[in-house]
Amino acid sequence: MVLWFLTLYLGICFSCTYDLTKTDSFRDIFDHYRSKQGILAFSVPPALFSIILNHAEEGETSELSEFSELLKDLSAFRMIILETDDQFVTRKDELSEVIFSFTQRNGYNDLFRIQSEDDNIAIKILEGKETIKEAILVISSDDSFTVINLRGNIRPDHFRKLAESGIFEDLEGFRPW
Repeated sequence: MVLWFLTLYLGICFSCTYDLTKTDSFRDIFDHYRSKQGILAFSVPPALFSIILNHAEEGETSELSEFSELLKDLSAFRMIILETDDQFVTRKDELSEVIFSFTQRNGYNDLFRIQSEDDNIAIKILEGKETIKEAILVISSDDSFTVINLRGNIRPDHFRKLAESGIFEDLEGFRPW
């Protein structure tokens, strides 16, 4: 009887944990990293973020307007930012590998990459019939690393317009603290 309960308990414990190397949901990755030390992870309802941007963009550039338009089509907006400290390089390498493996395993395609001497920006997408179902933006430099997850019905021209506006370069230097 005790052996049966022990087997049941261990089975439940193992089934409740998830393996990031096998997940098919970015939310699992987000949930795993949001409680880690040295990592700032937040999720904002896209509609709320869009309202805030609309309020802020009065008299501002068109890049905020385009970003606001993109947010209207989203169902999820998640962001993971690594803090720069003694463990930064280790966390950056680990999270880079997790994101790379996740996108490879789940059929994401490269939309585009921008690589310069100091910065690297990659957008990986999961395509639907006529729209992009999900996008993962990885913005990296020697001293910063940010991952943004966008989920919803995204038109590909949003990314082209945002890239032309330079907003991705602005996000690379984003530091919320």
